[in-house]
Amino acid sequence: MSGGAVLRACWRQGVQALASPGFVGPVARVALRLRGLGGSGTWEGFGAIERLAVIRHDGLGDLVVTTGFLRELRRAAPRAHITLVTRPEWVEAMAACPHVDGVVGFPVVFSSRWMLHRNIWAAWRFARRELWPRRFQAVLVPQAAFSLFEARFLALFSGAPVRVGRRDAASDPAGAGWGLLTRVEETPVGEHEAESCARFLRALGAGAADPRLELHWSATADREASTMVPATFGNGGWVALGVGASQREKLWPLERFVEIARRMRARGWSLVLVGGGDLSDPAGRLAREIGEGVLDLTGRLSLPATASLLSRCRLYVGNDTGPMHVAAAVGVPVVEIVGWPADVSPAVGGTPMRIGPFCAHRRIVQPAEPGLPPMVQIGRVTVDDVWHAVESLHAETSRFVPGGKHG
Repeated sequence: MSGGAVLRACWRQGVQALASPGFVGPVARVALRLRGLGGSGTWEGFGAIERLAVIRHDGLGDLVVTTGFLRELRRAAPRAHITLVTRPEWVEAMAACPHVDGVVGFPVVFSSRWMLHRNIWAAWRFARRELWPRRFQAVLVPQAAFSLFEARFLALFSGAPVRVGRRDAASDPAGAGWGLLTRVEETPVGEHEAESCARFLRALGAGAADPRLELHWSATADREASTMVPATFGNGGWVALGVGASQREKLWPLERFVEIARRMRARGWSLVLVGGGDLSDPAGRLAREIGEGVLDLTGRLSLPATASLLSRCRLYVGNDTGPMHVAAAVGVPVVEIVGWPADVSPAVGGTPMRIGPFCAHRRIVQPAEPGLPPMVQIGRVTVDDVWHAVESLHAETSRFVPGGKHG
């Protein structure tokens, strides 16, 4: 290796170290102490907390599976002022939640150059502007994985003397980021994220914590959803299809969704297509292929209105995506299509066992062949596999009456 290559390698390592918890943590602690913030306090129970923050800064589905946690947290700390810190695009979805007193969004900077460094600096400025004035006594971080942004930096930057998180064997237990917290609770591998969040609360003294999910929305969201559905469309109790996903490997082939839609229309079922605006092209293609009886609402509804609409559906069929979790949270029977093999280890993050639909009636359709590599192989799921799950779940929930919660 040439001298220039050695210098470039040392430069890269030095630059990376500037964004590491081992460097940022001590510097931030000194800066906070100079401002009368931070420190390393001890968790003394919910009764001693008056100002509390919860940081859940990842995907929509991850936030939705934390809704039971927020309800049980409010039950444990009825007098505390609770602030939820999440991504800006999810603030609207949580605005009607009766269990928090405020919701603030921290925008992640997406760029290929200096992304981590820019986000750390942006998080510091956000904390100075939005979090320091609130003088939090404690911060809870119920998420255990940090692929999008190192939310534990936000916990430290908040200035709260008590910072509590949870981890499991799939959460990089030896990672330096855990040192940014003052207490870390261990949760077992193999249980659903909603159950792990409830276990986390119990470990902090909340008593019995119910993991059931819930979502709330306003009457305005109800009206928004109603105005998007023609009065002549179906007879209510529609079937929702979610053909999109945030990651390419989670996308079941569109032509297979088209075949499922054909079979549903042959049964006389009316279909609504939901999801973000990025799905307008594939959803539009499906709607054109099927024609009558399909309503494409992708990109046309706010998140609260999407929850309202989904609460009126008899069934949801789709990929592992945010609207799937919304459907589960409002109690709709869900058929989730995933590419994780059925025998994948529970220690692998992102599997249906850990982050699948958390509702009373569900089917998870995944490759059944044993011994497959522990990776997403959604192309192995056939149309007949999904249709069998649809028929089975429809028969099981024949008396299901659509209807959800709103505030």
